[in-house]
Amino acid sequence: MSTTIAAPTEPGITPGNTSAAGRTFSKAEFLEKFPWDPEWAQFGSPVDDLWIFEYDYSVEQVWPVIADTSTLNHRLELPPMTFEERDGKLYGSATYAGIYSEWEEIPWQWEHLRSLESARLYSRGIARYVRGIFYLEALPGNRCRYYVYFGWVPTGPLTRLMLRIGLKRLREKYGKAIEAILQESHAKENDASGNPSGAVPPAGDSPAASEAGALAAHELLTEAKSEQQPTLNVAKLMSCRKTLLEAEQPEALVDRVLEYVSTATDDVLYRIRVKALARQWKVDERRLLLLFLHGTRAGLFYLTWDVICPHCRGVRSEVTHLGELPQNDECDVCEIDFDTQGINSFEVTFHVHRSVREVEKQFFCSAEPAKKDHIKLQLSLKPGESRDVQSLLASGVYRMRVQGERVYHPLELDASYERSPVDWRSEISRESVVKAAPRPPVLLANPAAEQGPRTFIIEENVEDRDMLRPVDLFNFQDFRDLFSKEALAADIQLDVGLQTILFTDIVGSSRYYQDRGDQGAFAQVRKHFVELYRIVKAHNGAVVKTIGDAAMAAFSRPIDAIFAAVEMQEYYSPENDATDLRLRISVHQGPCLAVNLNSNIDYFGNTVNLAAKLQALAESGQIAFSGAMLEDRETRRHFSQNKIPLARVQYTQPWDGSSIEVYRFSAHSSKA
Repeated sequence: MSTTIAAPTEPGITPGNTSAAGRTFSKAEFLEKFPWDPEWAQFGSPVDDLWIFEYDYSVEQVWPVIADTSTLNHRLELPPMTFEERDGKLYGSATYAGIYSEWEEIPWQWEHLRSLESARLYSRGIARYVRGIFYLEALPGNRCRYYVYFGWVPTGPLTRLMLRIGLKRLREKYGKAIEAILQESHAKENDASGNPSGAVPPAGDSPAASEAGALAAHELLTEAKSEQQPTLNVAKLMSCRKTLLEAEQPEALVDRVLEYVSTATDDVLYRIRVKALARQWKVDERRLLLLFLHGTRAGLFYLTWDVICPHCRGVRSEVTHLGELPQNDECDVCEIDFDTQGINSFEVTFHVHRSVREVEKQFFCSAEPAKKDHIKLQLSLKPGESRDVQSLLASGVYRMRVQGERVYHPLELDASYERSPVDWRSEISRESVVKAAPRPPVLLANPAAEQGPRTFIIEENVEDRDMLRPVDLFNFQDFRDLFSKEALAADIQLDVGLQTILFTDIVGSSRYYQDRGDQGAFAQVRKHFVELYRIVKAHNGAVVKTIGDAAMAAFSRPIDAIFAAVEMQEYYSPENDATDLRLRISVHQGPCLAVNLNSNIDYFGNTVNLAAKLQALAESGQIAFSGAMLEDRETRRHFSQNKIPLARVQYTQPWDGSSIEVYRFSAHSSKA
């Protein structure tokens, strides 16, 4: 079968560009551009249809809707599917109109903002083969035209008749579903209110609003729930609500979460991504994460540590305890095995606890390109086949790779570069960076000598903003407090990327112990740790460990560490009569590894070592920090705008004699 997508070349119908003539394809013209492979043509004419829709929305607005194939299929009330990977291939099954079907899922292909193509090879059901092509064309006036083609090779005369009837019904439902989703998306975009419908009011809002939300949630959970969700345990849900409120979680937010657990569909609830949910609800991310952590302790949720494929970003494995994280994993679909100790190897997701509601793992589509939004182009070429693609890639940094290969080729698109094609018809030097202007032609070729198809992929080299990484929990004090027994396996060294490490030390501690006696000194030191925990937590950090009378804390943002250090020094200053302890503090930013030390989550590496060493450069009441901290824009702006005087000193590293710049200041001089 052919997977070639040939771009139209006639004037006025070039995809992704404004159509001057406004002419549409006939089905015959469309199939000239997307021909059937002779392998399937031999079975006679397919049952097919071409639907054409025009929308008063731009290509950029329509693309996310058609790319979210799972949501669309669910809206069409298609049955859920099950998938299984075997020998590097994906096999699916579902029951359509009472007829059980099984198939091999041919890997999807797509060009960002332009087209999607899918195909299935059936072993059971009403068809032998089906292909779908979804194609966007820009029109004047910020409008677009959308082509939908379905072609089925039936198993016989009866199934041919069934497919013809089914396609006619599907067309009407499909058009209505797309239009409804577009209108809903448009309404959300144009919601000018600061607090969208159903969003949780921030802390401090009127009690009446919170009470109304609680009442609505209670009614929702108690009225006719058994008819809508037979598996929902209302008693357990209300018990969790009580526990969360006793844990001082915001009532309105608790009720919003309970409503979500009660009414959201199984495919939405199977993997709850807290960052995405917080952005969708427009609530504080850390506040929502804290509620989910308390909800996990209360038995409302359970969390998993998911192994993520570095290519497709799909979930390869799920484990329920940190100590079960594997060192290696594999992705048969991407044809790779990989080391799991990189910074983006794991994602933490939440799931509704089975005692609250049975949530089935449901799929309404295999590819779901919307969940692989980082992949902007994915095209498969047969041996000897070539393709010229007029891409719609915007300015930015991308990676070019061939599926199954570990080599990445950096691609930089910028208006300052020459407008030239990206020539990928032969091997690209590993050392070179391909540079071109935005929207470059991409020239692809699979040599005839190859044994099989090659899949070419261009992906955006950006972080997944919705990914909750293990380090996000490691640096969250409430996680360490609520899940203190969680620890990495002894042989795991997990890369957690750039972290900011803060060390505190009591000045003159030996003399202090002698003057106060062991019991008196211990009481004061213990009290001082409580205060440090409070300050670190208030500034979005976590205390990693205490060593004697010293403490080590970690922060994701350097500026948070600076603010925490300043508050510590202000509290332990001579002006505070409540304590006679004095501190020196050091801070450094750099790459770290998370390891298991004494069954706790600890950080290890040169960054931690240097952060501790810098304490020698700070005196009582001072904060010493490395020059690396000023590489952070927020931190640099803070010192500049507040005109905080910094003393510059050199620190010589004993292991190699090299020196680094270190700055120090007193907390009282940091007050703006």
